[in-house]
Amino acid sequence: MPVKNFFPDIITNLPQANIPVEGVNSHLFQGENQQLIFMI
Repeated sequence: MPVKNFFPDIITNLPQANIPVEGVNSHLFQGENQQLIFMI
């Protein structure tokens, strides 16, 4: 599966997280007391 389509739109429409690693794409899901980062 191509990296571009690895996650569904519900994940890729989340804000991008600022991860200072070259080549890493990440999306941030954040609640009041927790965070979840999807990375590829």
